[in-house]
Amino acid sequence: MTLELQNHSNSKRDELNEEVVIAVEVESSRKRRGAGDSKGVGQIRVALSSGYYDEGLVFAPFVENIHSDVESYEVGFGTVNKKGEILLERDPKNYEPEKVSEIKKMVERIIKLTLLKNLPLRQVFDLLPKVQSFYDLYYSVDGLDIEEIISSIKNT
Repeated sequence: MTLELQNHSNSKRDELNEEVVIAVEVESSRKRRGAGDSKGVGQIRVALSSGYYDEGLVFAPFVENIHSDVESYEVGFGTVNKKGEILLERDPKNYEPEKVSEIKKMVERIIKLTLLKNLPLRQVFDLLPKVQSFYDLYYSVDGLDIEEIISSIKNT
């Protein structure tokens, strides 16, 4: 499968080792409601206005000209062409979200909690001895390193 990424901006997003938080909405087709936006475009705009995402992407199959959609709706678009290639065009606008670190922390917490499900409860409490409730557990995992959890799983 081929991945083609087009970025028409000269922004900081061009760096190779950057972390980008992207909201993605997948549509079954690019049908528009009347003369306006598709539902996916509206949902991405709401997500971008939340302050949690660097950019937004609407993905729909077999779109002929994603470049015109990016220019018209100011969100990124992606598609799969008839050859099976994934084509993406990022929105050149920088949203500079205020809450990206918050969402990264939430995603990391979910990953850690998911990994902890692979351990017997006794081992979870060994890693987090001060936990008294599920509420405590939810926030206490912030103090654990993912590698530490994986190491515990391997030793089980």
